[in-house]
Amino acid sequence: TVVGVPNNLPKPTTEPVFQGGEIDPGAVGPTFKVVVEPNPVLVPGDRLTIYWEGRPGASTSITNQPFPSSGNLEVTLASDPYIAGNSNGYVEVWYEATRNSQPVGSSQRLQLHVGAAAERPWPLPKIVDGTNSEVSTWQPIKPGTSYETNTATVVVRDARILENDTVAVLWFWPDGQNEALPWVLATVGEGRVSVPSTVLALGLGQTVQVGYVIFRGADLTVVGTSQMLSLRLENFRPGTLKPPRIEQAAGNLLDLNTFTGDGIVAVDPWPLIAADQMFWLRINGLQDDGSEYDERLVGPYTVQPSEVAVGIQRSVPEAMLLRTENGVELVVRMSVAMNGSQIEEEAIMFPHAKVVLKQLELGLTAPTVEHQADGRLDPDLIPASGVKITAAYSGMKTGQWVSAVWAAVGAAPLILGPREITQVGSVDFTVPKQTALESLGLSVGAAIVVSRVNSGLKETSPILPFLVGSGEPSTPPGTGDFENVELGPAPSPLELRDFIITRDNGVTGMIKGAPSGGGSSIQGRCYAVTNSGSGAVTCLLRSPTRKGFSFSFLNSVGNQITVEVLYELSTVDKSNLGGTITVRGDTNLGAVHGFRLRPMNGYEAYIDNLKLHD
Repeated sequence: TVVGVPNNLPKPTTEPVFQGGEIDPGAVGPTFKVVVEPNPVLVPGDRLTIYWEGRPGASTSITNQPFPSSGNLEVTLASDPYIAGNSNGYVEVWYEATRNSQPVGSSQRLQLHVGAAAERPWPLPKIVDGTNSEVSTWQPIKPGTSYETNTATVVVRDARILENDTVAVLWFWPDGQNEALPWVLATVGEGRVSVPSTVLALGLGQTVQVGYVIFRGADLTVVGTSQMLSLRLENFRPGTLKPPRIEQAAGNLLDLNTFTGDGIVAVDPWPLIAADQMFWLRINGLQDDGSEYDERLVGPYTVQPSEVAVGIQRSVPEAMLLRTENGVELVVRMSVAMNGSQIEEEAIMFPHAKVVLKQLELGLTAPTVEHQADGRLDPDLIPASGVKITAAYSGMKTGQWVSAVWAAVGAAPLILGPREITQVGSVDFTVPKQTALESLGLSVGAAIVVSRVNSGLKETSPILPFLVGSGEPSTPPGTGDFENVELGPAPSPLELRDFIITRDNGVTGMIKGAPSGGGSSIQGRCYAVTNSGSGAVTCLLRSPTRKGFSFSFLNSVGNQITVEVLYELSTVDKSNLGGTITVRGDTNLGAVHGFRLRPMNGYEAYIDNLKLHD
């Protein structure tokens, strides 16, 4: 009862009439009426105020309505929001009357219950992508672009949604777990919820269920709930992600002669990149000793916040590159765990980057030997400090390791060093005078051995041959340099004929040029060598594959002699396939009339030098 105003007027009614005071939202049209019928108190011209009181935003009062001289006073209201906005709630309807601006009375209240909004189904949500197009299958790359991240927005449209209603999206993974997405406030008739890119990345390759709940008011009363929509989140299609790249590579060639220091691997920002994503950046290649390596590049192993916009860069250590075999293919692999996993096998693989490595050229030349001239070293000129061997070559760089070799016929070679290059220039080694004089009358070869990095592949320079002694210089015996032979694959099997070794001490062995088994000529100067009876032959063989060969001897009619052959890599220069073929002491070798080199299947063999020694 309004103070001072009698509550003496009858309740209003409605059209349609809601039986039992129950309103079914699904049975009401777009409008309805509040009706005040004539009664003994009201007279034509009285002014009425109609009240519809429910939830905030779904209540109203219509003032200054004149009561008609005949019939009912009818006030039309919209079903939305005055019914829809009060679903699962109660409404009270009444009116007040005045006459000549003085209160006449107030009506009793009509109480109505509004049924659940679910009685009128809520529409399914819609998913729109970065082009604002509705999709049922979402792609991670925005359509119409080559590499732009796509977006996804859940859109809810219904006339029952009021401004500032709360829209909560339901996002269920295949295992039934719900992902909590941010709630948003709606505008009139619509709510839009952006799906975070981290959630989209997590769901690549999965089908999720999407729905929503509408809440109203501070107490978050449920207004409506939708059915679930199936949404397929596609994975990246093959070829859409960009491969990593080595910044210093030109095309598919990484030439170590064009830069110094570490290599840099770069990866452009990829769609759905986010801070803290785990990734694996690996490089695979063949080391100079023939072993394979597969290394994960240095960390950090997650995307840093500063890298989201510019992509990532990681270093390939210079030492790793310098230990890689020349001419091999380097493969750079990139994978990203967009699903938050820390398991590499679950990460999304990018296309590989492949480059061929051209190794740093050393430009080795034969060393200089102090006081050596015209093929001989006069012992009278050797100072007390010894013989100085000087190494200087065009490809010298700091960090390399260099040794000098003094090898006299019939004696174990003297290895000087190795020493690390700390300053580019010439490097001197000294052979003790006593060692040099022990080579008196002997042919000596001096060379330098260089590795690009500690423990790396060793390369030997051309040999400087000379005689230690006075008198006319002579060409060192026992060497066929085959310099006139065209480089390239040798026939298989390669046979050098007229090669004779006997087991008798002091008997002369001969090697001279002769046609190979394939008919081409292998030419070289003929030298007489003295064989001590060991039956040992040393062959220096250059092979880019270094996979191995089989060796055998031939008898005078060309048949192979079965012997035990021992083969070892050279300990001085592992860049060349070299070693000693040793005939077991109790083997009755007799006269050997041939030497056969048979490469392993699928590999090529090259012959650069053939040496016989005691």
